[in-house]
Amino acid sequence: MIEGLFANVDISRTDFPPIKDTIIQCFQKLEFRNMDFCEAESNHLVTKCIHLYETMYTRHTTMVVGPTSAGKTTVLETLKTAKTEDGIKTRIWRINPKDRPIVEVYGWANPDTGDWVDGLLSKI
Repeated sequence: MIEGLFANVDISRTDFPPIKDTIIQCFQKLEFRNMDFCEAESNHLVTKCIHLYETMYTRHTTMVVGPTSAGKTTVLETLKTAKTEDGIKTRIWRINPKDRPIVEVYGWANPDTGDWVDGLLSKI
């Protein structure tokens, strides 16, 4: 997307080598079959873990969506394990934003007092 907006700018990707190595080790411990770990650049799940890590590094919350059997849970759990192995205790809260009104998810300002009432995400 950035290359489309800025055609003449060279965009170099950061692979986050320490976490990438840990992610590959986690996949190896899980004994994934038919996956080439020697060349991690070509491994789709490793790349998706790096993308999720980049997103979570710059955002407060992250939503992971996709079709059934796309690898969402595998990527989340592998990244969680990799971060924990690197010494950063990591927890995942799964919520369904459709099971409650949107103001309960994000929070709202009380119209009478002007006070902010925290929503589910703020409390987590």
